[in-house]
Amino acid sequence: MGGLPVFRRFLAEDYSSQSSWIGPLLYGLNLILNTLYSNLNNGLTIQQNMLAQTKTLPIKGDSPKTTIPWPFNSSPIGVTLVQTLQTDTPNISTPTVTASGTTSLDNKSTYNQTFTGSATQTINLPPANTLATNSQFQITNRSTAFLTLNDGSGVLIQLIAPGCQSIVTVTNIGSIAGTWVNCTSGIIPNAPTCDWSYSAGVVSINNVTGLNAAHVYNCTFVVWGG
Repeated sequence: MGGLPVFRRFLAEDYSSQSSWIGPLLYGLNLILNTLYSNLNNGLTIQQNMLAQTKTLPIKGDSPKTTIPWPFNSSPIGVTLVQTLQTDTPNISTPTVTASGTTSLDNKSTYNQTFTGSATQTINLPPANTLATNSQFQITNRSTAFLTLNDGSGVLIQLIAPGCQSIVTVTNIGSIAGTWVNCTSGIIPNAPTCDWSYSAGVVSINNVTGLNAAHVYNCTFVVWGG
């Protein structure tokens, strides 16, 4: 699709020979043109311009079910889960673009640490003696290079391959290095999806896959009509 035209209005002076009557007609046409231009310039919305419903609802990871009312006469033809945001602690992800540098975490760093880019990166965990026992960090490698994960003293714990993630837990906080366990690295989970059904004006979300049972999420669904 091409870009929108520069031309946006009819001008009465372009029709000087019809000046006795054309002004009111052009006024109405220009109102329509302005509305069309605004809508086609990123102004269309799911709620106002499509046969669809957008709902953001709380979902428990251990019981991922909910319902969405469907106010239209036709039946829905699809449900898309477009976003999941964890709402309980830890709920924040800190993104970093890799640059062959070093990222040093501390006791105020967020649980979720996500790395993107094409270069390597070294991650130093906080000094263990500044943390509470069983503190955790989740390191997600969405870059195309390896991440080097060190303890607080700079000693290698593991390499995290591209497309993998690691959850590390400190079990001994008696030194800077500490003892870190459960350094399990695995493939990044697929994005959550949902199973649904429809009956009598209600869309039932029967299951949302890919959520952690220990947490609570705000899930945004788009229900599409045909």
